[in-house]
Amino acid sequence: MIHSLPLLLVGSCLGLAGAGQGVALEPGLRLVYRGGVSRVAEDHTLKEAEKTFRLKLVVTAVKQRKVELIWLVEESGRGEWPWIERAGQARLDVGVNLTNDATSRPSLLYRRSGMDHVIPLPWPWLRTPASAEVGLEWVEGRRKYKIERATTLGKRSAWEIAVSDPIGRQGTIWLEQGRPLVLKIEQRKFMGRGEEHRLVMQLQSSEQLSRGRREKVVRDFSAITQLRDELKRPRRTESPDFSAAQLEVLRARLPQLKARLAGGSLEELARLAREDFTRQSGRANDVASLVSRFVGKPTGQFTIEGLDGARLSSEALKGHVTVLHFWDYRHEPLIEPYGQVGYLDFLHERHRHDGVRIYGVAVRRQFADAGRRAAAVRSVRKLRSFMNLGYPILLDNGDLLKQLGDPRTTGAALPLFVVFDRQGRIVHYHVGHYDVDKDLGLKELEETISAAGASSR
Repeated sequence: MIHSLPLLLVGSCLGLAGAGQGVALEPGLRLVYRGGVSRVAEDHTLKEAEKTFRLKLVVTAVKQRKVELIWLVEESGRGEWPWIERAGQARLDVGVNLTNDATSRPSLLYRRSGMDHVIPLPWPWLRTPASAEVGLEWVEGRRKYKIERATTLGKRSAWEIAVSDPIGRQGTIWLEQGRPLVLKIEQRKFMGRGEEHRLVMQLQSSEQLSRGRREKVVRDFSAITQLRDELKRPRRTESPDFSAAQLEVLRARLPQLKARLAGGSLEELARLAREDFTRQSGRANDVASLVSRFVGKPTGQFTIEGLDGARLSSEALKGHVTVLHFWDYRHEPLIEPYGQVGYLDFLHERHRHDGVRIYGVAVRRQFADAGRRAAAVRSVRKLRSFMNLGYPILLDNGDLLKQLGDPRTTGAALPLFVVFDRQGRIVHYHVGHYDVDKDLGLKELEETISAAGASSR
């Protein structure tokens, strides 16, 4: 959860207001902001930025009271959005907050304590309700603004504006004198269990693009949108992983995308896409090697214990179709889609009388540490209670996963689904989350279970 200032109001963008502020937005205006996110220490000093970013904005059209723009976020440090999520398009109404549609807003993905926090970035425009002068105060919703002093930022004259709410001061805005362009902004952010952070964003450059360059930005973004549609990837998907089918689409389309974006404002996306594709393709090949190594073969001997007397041995596999779901099973940080345990529990209830056995396997090194085992087991119990899981959960310190082929050695992440037929042979090995069928849930796993039961009788 994150708490911050709301999106800034856009106003006087077309020179309509009586605040003495001129035209701020014209087609082709390109703005580049540089910023970072830092944690506030106990002595109220700022630590070194753990997240840095650049926000690029290009105004593509101004029609009546509507302003259309395309944005690009480049970020590094403590998590990041997948490359396909780093560009977007927005439409602003003069003097009105941007729509609450989160998919149209630039943001950062900040990982802290194992959990991802979405940090929305402010739109860098603010209107004053009257001619700006020191001491001017006004209220927008629950936020109060006050011009504290006139100053300079670089070579630009600016108003320093304090922003507060009923809780207290929330940030500072440096607004260019004469137009509603924000030169710099500092915002308080609270993440996790109330840990205070500070977001700082400052204008690095501005320029007016020619009509040809502006039209290229529009065409380039259209190519990204078309690719996203072909990938059938929902907007604001935090996972960086692409499925095998999506990787095939990227294999065919990335050369065209690279050529299309060359020399433009979105060229960086093509480079990131290619690097990510190379990395994920290599990982997919490594996972495929694991699949060929284990599928169709019996496993070695093992015995594993779990919660509440749950127990499984390699000998007990015979005569049943068995599903092992390897995941960490910890109650915090609990990150969607929760290892898809809800769908797995549905399959457990559906097939429990069909000779099908489903086990969750919590993978934690702490299970082998006498001093930390109890806490790790409590975390598993809390997760099971929170999700109201009916299938048994086993406790693996990593030994069983290693024996069956740990996909993390390839750079992949859990969950891992392993299915055994009634002869105890591995017939299915799936790394990561399944595609979810809106009617059938984990359709691929359901079909695998049915085939394993029918083919081995």
